[in-house]
Amino acid sequence: MKPIILTISFLVAIMGAKSQDTTKVKKIQKRIVIIHKSNDSLPNEKDTIVINSGEVEDPDCRNCDDRAPAFISSTDFNFGFANVKRSASDGNANNSLPELNNGKSFGIGLGQNWGFNLIKGKLRLWTGIRYDIKNYRFANNNVNLNKEAAKFGYKVDSSGNAEKSKVVVNYLGIPLALGYQTNPRDHEDGFSVRAGVTAGYRVRTHTKVNHSSSNKEKQFDDFNFNDFALSPFFQIGYNSVFLYGRYSMTSLFKTNQGPTANAFEFGILIQ
Repeated sequence: MKPIILTISFLVAIMGAKSQDTTKVKKIQKRIVIIHKSNDSLPNEKDTIVINSGEVEDPDCRNCDDRAPAFISSTDFNFGFANVKRSASDGNANNSLPELNNGKSFGIGLGQNWGFNLIKGKLRLWTGIRYDIKNYRFANNNVNLNKEAAKFGYKVDSSGNAEKSKVVVNYLGIPLALGYQTNPRDHEDGFSVRAGVTAGYRVRTHTKVNHSSSNKEKQFDDFNFNDFALSPFFQIGYNSVFLYGRYSMTSLFKTNQGPTANAFEFGILIQ
């Protein structure tokens, strides 16, 4: 390529010389600049031609470096329906989990993720940190959980007129997953799928009862909820929108301190 460019530069120089014009050829890094000034030109008039001898940037990136970035990051937000799978042996005793309002029990979360290249940027190892809030709304608005009890339990205020009763559990977790994406450089462009597990630690639990008199009663305790949650997850999506599902392998409550129950969640994730 360079010999051809130099030949063109030489021919231009010869043509300028025959017409008694002034032609200067300069090579600056990967460019050849030809400055041509004719005798008839005004003092400040010059014809300048720039010829690139290096690679020209391709907007379609067809000639770009094929190496995918070794490290990429993303932030995501999820919202989904949350529920609990109960053991059939729990029965209807007071230490079993009260019935939930399925349509108003939900989970939300915020995560910061880092993806490390394994194979051509399309297969990556993902990890990060995330904060999840599980909001379990009881079907009976007059349910009150027993605070500081040896085992999980609750009572129903038959004379109460509460408008809402729920328990909220917060987790701080670290996910570990394998992910595949069709675009090796941009995880928000194209199809992608990810599967892994999140190890979470319960950082706060509280109940909230809204009474018809506009009074709100909050209680903070562990309510015998398990301190740890190990939750496999799966997500699949296109561009920035995903469907996800999670299921906790660990019991929702501490061993022998509550009913046998496992939490699960499904919904939409945006990154």
